[in-house]
Amino acid sequence: MKKKSNTPSNDSEADVEIGFAPALDELREILEHLDRDDVDLDDLSALVRRAAELVKSCRHKLVKTEAQVQEIIGDLAADLEALEAPDKEG
Repeated sequence: MKKKSNTPSNDSEADVEIGFAPALDELREILEHLDRDDVDLDDLSALVRRAAELVKSCRHKLVKTEAQVQEIIGDLAADLEALEAPDKEG
């Protein structure tokens, strides 16, 4: 029988898409757990692996969001130029 882990989440949860804020919350929980002196060595690898997955997920969301924001800003700038173009001709 496998020993129950004290990790914040299990392997099946790792594959589920998680929001940015919940990922940060879980990362904080993992860091708090790792800061304690009583970290179970058997859990250490799983905790670090999960933290790495969460960091990757957050980084991906940040990059994706930045690209979306840049696209929106670009669209707005193009719209503004289109609106100003007739004024320059007249």
